[in-house]
Amino acid sequence: MTIDHGVNSIDPMVNTEFHHEQNSTPHTVSHKAGLLSKWVGLYLAIAVVTLVVLGLLSALGSKEATSSAWIHAVIVAFFAALLEMRMRAALRGSRRASVALPIIATVLLIANIIEAAAPGAFPTWMRFEMVAIAGLMGGAIIACIRERAWR
Repeated sequence: MTIDHGVNSIDPMVNTEFHHEQNSTPHTVSHKAGLLSKWVGLYLAIAVVTLVVLGLLSALGSKEATSSAWIHAVIVAFFAALLEMRMRAALRGSRRASVALPIIATVLLIANIIEAAAPGAFPTWMRFEMVAIAGLMGGAIIACIRERAWR
């Protein structure tokens, strides 16, 4: 077998598999996947509202808009966008994204619980935001587990 023949034999198999994985879509989006979409959507909304509130507080010169609050809010927004992208990829059939979803949600759940419990690190209103995010991530984790169990 020549190198060209080997490449020509293997190339269509690899490209067909890759093409299939990239374009595969689930037959239907289950109710649990719809629930996961809602959890992630709420998380994204909270991230945007948090940035808006911090912007308003900063504009008003409030001491509630601390640098640690801004750092947290930017990180929350980044992970909200990341989680949204991974969820969309998972709904399109990406196995890597469906594995990443509960991992990201678990990290966010733990990080927000720890941050909310840190004394004096964040304004009180932001602690409520952190607890809400932890709750949403708990729901997202449960939705991921249930969705996987039904496949």
